[in-house]
Amino acid sequence: MKNKIEIKRNISEEELGRRDNFFKMFKTTPIPDEELMMNLGLYTNRQALSRIFFMHDLYKRIVNIHRVIMEFGCRWGQNLALFESFRGMYEPYNYNRKIIGFDTFQGFDSINEKDGKASIVKKGAYSVTENYEKYLEDLLLMHEKESPISHKVKFELVKGDATLTINN
Repeated sequence: MKNKIEIKRNISEEELGRRDNFFKMFKTTPIPDEELMMNLGLYTNRQALSRIFFMHDLYKRIVNIHRVIMEFGCRWGQNLALFESFRGMYEPYNYNRKIIGFDTFQGFDSINEKDGKASIVKKGAYSVTENYEKYLEDLLLMHEKESPISHKVKFELVKGDATLTINN
């Protein structure tokens, strides 16, 4: 059973209803399982697609810079998976482009008054389900297997407070 994760959104009830309908249509799709992944665009709204385009643009800007990619606060890991796919598209044989995700996977351990007064700013915000980092690692390994040089693991998940773990 999935843990209930609280999500704060700044959207109207009408928008929320439409998104719920998209999700219901996705869950009840008549598309065969073996074809569903190749047809996710049917259920991707403009906001999600805009975010993917933004990450794509970021990746294209660093292709000629020979360094690693780090994300601080990767939560569910969508950006890490996108970056793995982009690396497979634009740099399929670059085994030096490592993608590193830092996260506590438990949400905020604490907050400070400088963090603001928004309702999402509270201890535990941005947490994930229990043992999610193992699921994410398995998922990222599957992405690795879809690209050349699949025997080399070119990503890393670092669990903990990045201010303490970045030097390890």
